[in-house]
Amino acid sequence: MDIYQLKITLMDVRPLIWRRIQVQDTVNLPQLHKVIQIVMGWENSHLHRFTVDRRRHLGRFEAFDNQHHLASKVTLRLLLGEQDTKFLYYEYDFGDGWIHEVCNEKAMPPEPGKLYPFCIGGERNCPPEDCGGSHGYQEMLKALRDERDPDHASTVEWIGQDFDPEAFDADAVNRRLRRVKIRS
Repeated sequence: MDIYQLKITLMDVRPLIWRRIQVQDTVNLPQLHKVIQIVMGWENSHLHRFTVDRRRHLGRFEAFDNQHHLASKVTLRLLLGEQDTKFLYYEYDFGDGWIHEVCNEKAMPPEPGKLYPFCIGGERNCPPEDCGGSHGYQEMLKALRDERDPDHASTVEWIGQDFDPEAFDADAVNRRLRRVKIRS
């Protein structure tokens, strides 16, 4: 078994929101979906799909896409090629259209005693669910920063006073990952 180091970048958002994770090469697409939901901070309340080589691999809503391939049979080992190869895109919430680029940075042997999957880094908080995609998120951030903005009060009421777009806590992410059952 190898460990793959993957960088997951949320597209069309500036400044970048990204995570760097290490996962077993035996992880299949439904398992990777769970991992991405946790490390990015999503709530797993929308449709998702992986796109690889123009084929789409769906998770729990298989009937939605007639190009569905048995996602539980597709492992990272089957998908990965050379280092630094962008090998797939993960789309979450088709309405908001969150596209994540997943890039294989390297393969390595597992470290003795280390539990996988493991988040080794990242930057910035995940956008809240149903905020309107990258454009809606930018508008939300603008309203949060400016108390004179007509949408400031309703945005704070919706998202809460404590939302910090710069916050990211890898330790908290790894505590959540410990609760995920990934069979090798």
